[in-house]
Amino acid sequence: MRMYMRLLFFILIAIVLSGCSSSFSGGGRDLLTIDLPFSPGYDAVCTQGAYGEYSHNSTSTRFDVDFDTPNTSDEYVYAPVSGRMYVHDSGETGFGLHVNIDQSDGTYIVLGHLKEVFVDSGSEIALGQLIGFEGSTGHSSGDHVHIGRHRGRAQEPATSGQSIDGLAFVHRNGNTSTSTQTTAMHCSLMEGDTYTSNLGIVRGHPSGSLLKSPRESTVYLVENGDLRPFLHEGAFFARGYSFSDVAVTSEEELECYDPGLVIEQGSVRVLREGSEVWIVHDYSGTSSDQRLHVPVVSWREVVASYGAHPNSVSDLSQLGSFAHTPSGGEATFRDGTLISPVSYSDVYVMQGGVGMPIDSWETLLALGWEDRHVFELTEAQLAATVRGYGSCEQDFFCLRREDVRECHDLPDLSSYDAFEPGESEDSFACSQAELTFESPWGVVDQLVLSGDHLVDGMSTGWVDVLDHERDDDVLEYPFSACVGDAFHFSVAFIDGAEESWSCHAPFPPGILQGEARVSFQGEELVPIAWDAPTSDGCDLYVAFE
Repeated sequence: MRMYMRLLFFILIAIVLSGCSSSFSGGGRDLLTIDLPFSPGYDAVCTQGAYGEYSHNSTSTRFDVDFDTPNTSDEYVYAPVSGRMYVHDSGETGFGLHVNIDQSDGTYIVLGHLKEVFVDSGSEIALGQLIGFEGSTGHSSGDHVHIGRHRGRAQEPATSGQSIDGLAFVHRNGNTSTSTQTTAMHCSLMEGDTYTSNLGIVRGHPSGSLLKSPRESTVYLVENGDLRPFLHEGAFFARGYSFSDVAVTSEEELECYDPGLVIEQGSVRVLREGSEVWIVHDYSGTSSDQRLHVPVVSWREVVASYGAHPNSVSDLSQLGSFAHTPSGGEATFRDGTLISPVSYSDVYVMQGGVGMPIDSWETLLALGWEDRHVFELTEAQLAATVRGYGSCEQDFFCLRREDVRECHDLPDLSSYDAFEPGESEDSFACSQAELTFESPWGVVDQLVLSGDHLVDGMSTGWVDVLDHERDDDVLEYPFSACVGDAFHFSVAFIDGAEESWSCHAPFPPGILQGEARVSFQGEELVPIAWDAPTSDGCDLYVAFE
């Protein structure tokens, strides 16, 4: 008897544990509240709800709802919730073309009967992101959007999942926001209630963004609040842009900008001579023509942001035809470029030479930038090309989710007119350095500087950084450096057929010639003799500490 009772006890325990396991393993036990998948203010009638009389009576539809959409026009469908989205197409049966948005808890949100999807399957999407057109694909008698919460694998078609209870929609009721659970919604083909979307969608991209509506082929450039259309593909490619950087958006956002001038002529060219690199904006003699000098330490990344491959840069001798082009100073990354320090994961979007931090991955996704290239840069590269940074912690020039939801509500760059690196807590321990070398021969025909900028002890490559071709006795070379960097260099001074160097062998100890000094963060550093990397001679070395 005792053995029988013990066996019965273990059976009961197993049943209890089995019940507990099932209540937690599949997800979907708690109420999930999501937005309606339509533009804010859009009115949608619920034509069929849970246990609908037409088709919501199977395992995969039991608690789902249908929202009516026009049969005569294509309405946009937006993501009502964030997550990783998978695209499926069952043809003329089931949910037709549909998407499953994975909630990482064993459940997903299905949006069914779509006409077209703009996002690749497997992409991570953000709440309010434009994802497709509504339609009537699959088992459907008219345009509508089918929505439900399913338990199962989002990677499989929604017919394989189980429709579950526990879904509610946020919607607008007059000037207030409320939510209603799907099982409490009044839905009917003839007299269903109307529900108004309260969803926030993207209405503002920063300068440098490339945008396109799914309804037309024109690509636009956002430039200081203006929307500038490219006349044709030739104008687009001539400026080094790539279609992979074009974000799909709605006409609702495009209408937020002021109409800008059509982009129809000109190009961006990258030219070099030795280590000197220039970006030339050639717009056929217009007032926009200019040439920008590219900092040596980050020239490859800067020219790449303009769509130029470093190996395809033309020789600077071609600059002769651009001799009239005024200098625009030092180049920075093109507006709209995404950059990130190698030391941490923050992502900035460049705006007028200033790095504007993006507050979250969610905001970056909402802008349609999941696949955009992000330049990972050392502190020295950042110091050479970024003149300041915003701060989300200080609420200072930060790109937030709420900013991109409003027309013309992006942070103002004008407050940065006098901003210099080092003035904010987010600036790096980097600043401008200047090397000065005085020739021991007095005035000479030519002074030639070559060197290697060491970052975190790693070489960035020995190059000729400056070729001074005028009669002078002093060479001055400004560059950007960070604490922890070092500069390994040599200066040649040439007068007629005579040539000598800033340091002579044998090393050690090395024989110094001329006078070299480096100013950095208010201090004057004196270079020391150092072993030459490519010969048995010696060079000079200075560490920034």
